[in-house]
Amino acid sequence: MSTDLTFLGATETVTGSRFLLRVNGRRYLVDCGLFQGGRRLKAMNWDPFPLPEQIDAVLLTHAHIDHTGYLPRLVRQGFRGPVYATEATGALLEIVLPDSAHLQEQDAAYANKKGYSRHKPALPLYTVADAEATLERLHPVPFHRPLDLGGVTVAWRPAGHILGSAILEVGTQNGRRVVFSGDLGRYDDEIMKPPVSVPQADVLLVESTYGNRLHANQSIQDMLSDVLAYVIERGGVLLIPAFAVGRTQQVLYHIRRLQDQGRVPDLPVFIDSPMAVQASHIYCRFGDDHNLDVNLLMEQRTCPLRCRDTRFVRDVEVSKALNT
Repeated sequence: MSTDLTFLGATETVTGSRFLLRVNGRRYLVDCGLFQGGRRLKAMNWDPFPLPEQIDAVLLTHAHIDHTGYLPRLVRQGFRGPVYATEATGALLEIVLPDSAHLQEQDAAYANKKGYSRHKPALPLYTVADAEATLERLHPVPFHRPLDLGGVTVAWRPAGHILGSAILEVGTQNGRRVVFSGDLGRYDDEIMKPPVSVPQADVLLVESTYGNRLHANQSIQDMLSDVLAYVIERGGVLLIPAFAVGRTQQVLYHIRRLQDQGRVPDLPVFIDSPMAVQASHIYCRFGDDHNLDVNLLMEQRTCPLRCRDTRFVRDVEVSKALNT
């Protein structure tokens, strides 16, 4: 039995996660992410993908764009196979991929309006129609239930990173096991359940984004409290750039905890992201993935992912007014 692994992304950079696993002539793509960052990295998204129509299946670890955002481009180039992911990852992709496509279309339209693109006309990397066609290829899989794909058996194990995030255990017919960690959560996270332990692997591909540093021992809430006190004392505005999926909910959770403890006042908190609003609602659907009380989540007054004065920004004009 022949097994071959090719790195097509996330090498010498932390984005564009794509691993091509070939087992006995069958081709499985583990993650299908966008390259993000400077102009050179973004340009790599336009490189033709090698033989997309010959990919038998795509296996996803989680919903973040650097792991999934190339999927509509892959479909646009001819991929017609299934995309397997956990149920929560699938739910998040229903908001993440169309949003990404909308941004691609907006960027192309702006480039044409300003005339700065080298291509005439500038085109989006993919469209909303491509994203919708991609969602039709999604096949949700439960955690811990091995999926037989003919040449391999795949099991999704909780990774504790965001809702639906998974460690992939891929077993071949000769008994070898290849494990893809995806992005890993912390063992002491207050929101997400910890990643599970994987007892054995013949080949392990593990996240190393923060492999050269140690996390601070100070608690997140203590650090956030200090920053908020500094801003409040000076009558300023605290601007927190955060991923719409995962990080925004974490920030809201910790501010709410500080408010409940009386450590910070009930200042207005604006969420300038329709996608973050939608992502927060998905936490109610997948209570087994996290440590939060679903009954509290469903009640606006007690929801731990809402501050006492949370204001959700849902349209462009309100967003512009907020900037002003």
